[in-house]
Amino acid sequence: MTVEIRRTWPSTDIAARIAKVVAVDNPEYVEVRAQGAELIVRVRSTSAASARASVDDLLACLHVAEATVAVTQQR
Repeated sequence: MTVEIRRTWPSTDIAARIAKVVAVDNPEYVEVRAQGAELIVRVRSTSAASARASVDDLLACLHVAEATVAVTQQR
C-alpha cells in the first residue's frame, strides 16, 4: 500500500525547508521531497493500520510546520 500526500507551500524555499525537517524523523519507508513549491510525501506500508499510523504522525508534523510558516510570514 502506498499513500501520497501533496501540499503546496508559498515558495520553493519553504517547501525545501519543510521537506528537510520532516525527512529527518522518518524511516526508509517514508519518502519526502520538495518539487518546486510542492511537498510530496509517500508512505509505503504492508498494512492499512501501519500506513494510517505513519500518515497520522506526518500530518501532525505538517500541522506544526503550517503554524510555524504562518507565524514567520506575519513578521
